[in-house]
Amino acid sequence: MKNYYLNTLLLLFVLFAISCSDDEDLTKVMECSGEALHTIDNAQGAMIYLSCYDAWGVLLDDALLDEDRTIGASKDIEEEYKVEGLRVQIDACFYEFDLPLLFPDPAFWGFLYNMENIEMIEQE
Repeated sequence: MKNYYLNTLLLLFVLFAISCSDDEDLTKVMECSGEALHTIDNAQGAMIYLSCYDAWGVLLDDALLDEDRTIGASKDIEEEYKVEGLRVQIDACFYEFDLPLLFPDPAFWGFLYNMENIEMIEQE
């Protein structure tokens, strides 16, 4: 009887250790430097090419604060996401926009931010 209890206890301990060891951190929060204006978590949007900056960006579905349109732009977008209109979900840090303007463009993009620490997945 004593062995039965020890075996049961050992089995429960092993199951507990296995079930907790490989869990992904579902509450992972994007960490941005103190200079970040916004931290974006699980935001949805569409890819957009900003030709006057030669950069790709994400036009967020839900604009930030009192903005009409919010776009996070970066020169570091992975090649697979450089598709106009591609639906994506992102986590990123938004900073003051400072990409150099290559040529004048009359289009009003909306509020622009530099994106860093970008984690992006394609929406299905």
